[in-house]
Amino acid sequence: MSEVLSRLQERCFVTGAGGFVGRRLVEAIGSGGVSDRRLDVCKDEGWRDALVDHDIVIHCAGVASSRGRAASEVEAVNVGGTVRVASFAREAGVRRFLFLSSVKVFGEFTEPGAVFSDESPLRPTSPYGESKARAEEELKQLHEPGAFEIVVLRPTVVVGPGLKGAVATMHRLSLIHI
Repeated sequence: MSEVLSRLQERCFVTGAGGFVGRRLVEAIGSGGVSDRRLDVCKDEGWRDALVDHDIVIHCAGVASSRGRAASEVEAVNVGGTVRVASFAREAGVRRFLFLSSVKVFGEFTEPGAVFSDESPLRPTSPYGESKARAEEELKQLHEPGAFEIVVLRPTVVVGPGLKGAVATMHRLSLIHI
């Protein structure tokens, strides 16, 4: 694991570095080779200059839940913002764009006895899952083997210190011992 983290220190830019996952990622990698300027993924300002001389962008920025948010806001950040940053990264000569998507792109259930895999069809059932699936589809258009690689990670629910919302409540309740 330390070898992977030390390789990530080489000219790495993390979006969403102030968020739940991004903050932990920057802490784990260490700040030595990581850029984490706070830029708005929905605006063009600052991205061209910020991404120059980076080898990898780890895109953690996004709207993590569609609860209480308009579908247009979720779409603007999770699709438009993702594609915007990836486009700027490609223009800047970044070699790899790692996109933190979600297992929600597959929907909520598998067929009995089946598991989700890379071959599973995308069947999102929420605005959040739909936005992540659309972002993945649009990123495919930017992928250029050997020049600009798109890597998609689809984590399940992420828990830990500082978690908020319904998942945080469930996590706290699961830790209660009677």
